[in-house]
Amino acid sequence: MKHQQVVPDYAAMVKTSGTCLCLVFSGWVLFKLVQAIFWLPGYLEKNQEQLYRRVEQRSGLASDDRMQQAVDKRFDELTGKELDESTEKATILEEKGENDAVECEADSKKDK
Repeated sequence: MKHQQVVPDYAAMVKTSGTCLCLVFSGWVLFKLVQAIFWLPGYLEKNQEQLYRRVEQRSGLASDDRMQQAVDKRFDELTGKELDESTEKATILEEKGENDAVECEADSKKDK
């Protein structure tokens, strides 16, 4: 057997290793995309629920604060006799509202 000299082709080696690295990277990207198909809907749903809770908490706190400020302001404006008059008016309006509801039900029964 003769002694043979091996001459490595560096250009072909670099080209082949680059191709292999591109293939591995493409496979990794494909794997991540397939994973996202199954993982993303659950993540978005969970995140959406948390977002709705935060919005409800913030809107609830904001409306409670505004309501309390309005009540405090109105209470400061009204004093003594004025407070009694407004309470009486509110009671009268509530009674009218209840009577209106009863009359409305009676009217709808008559129509049938």
